Amino acid sequence: MLKSFQKISKEMKNTSLALVGSGPFEKKLRMRAAELGIRDKVFFFGHVPNNKLSAYYNACDVFVLPSLYEPLGIVLLEAMACGKPVVASRVGGIPELVDEKVGMLVEPKNPDALAKSILMLLSDADLAKKLGDAGRRRAEHFDWQHVLKKTLKVYEDALAMVS
Repeated sequence: MLKSFQKISKEMKNTSLALVGSGPFEKKLRMRAAELGIRDKVFFFGHVPNNKLSAYYNACDVFVLPSLYEPLGIVLLEAMACGKPVVASRVGGIPELVDEKVGMLVEPKNPDALAKSILMLLSDADLAKKLGDAGRRRAEHFDWQHVLKKTLKVYEDALAMVS
C-alpha cells in the first residue's frame, strides 16, 4: 500500500493515506513511509473501536484492502455499507464480495495495479459513486437481519420436509 500511495501522491498532490489498525508491523510501516518520502501524508490511527469505525469509512474517498490473505473481508462489507468504492486484493474470500460491479480487484503484491485502480476511482467521481452505490446495495444482503431471515427460511424448509 505504501509503494502504491507513493505513486498516487506524485500524481495527486492533495492526497493522504489513513491507516487504521495496529499490529507488530506498525514501526516498520512508519519507517517505510519515511524512506518513501511520504511520511507527512500517511496517518497512523492505530486501533479504532468498532463503534467508531464508520467515521473513518465515511471520511475516505476510496477504501483499500491490499491483503495477502483474507478469509472474507468484513471491513470491505462495512466500507461498502457506507457507500464507499473499494479496491482489494484478489485473495481468499474477497472475490465473493467484490467484483467489477462494486469495486476493483487487483493481484496481491502488485503496487502498480493497486495505484492504478485507486487513481482511477479518485479521478472519476461518477465511477466512484456508481461503485459505492452498488456496494451499499450488495452489503445489504449481508445485513444481520437479512442473513437471519434467510437462515430461518432454511430451517423452516428443512422442518417442512420432515413433517
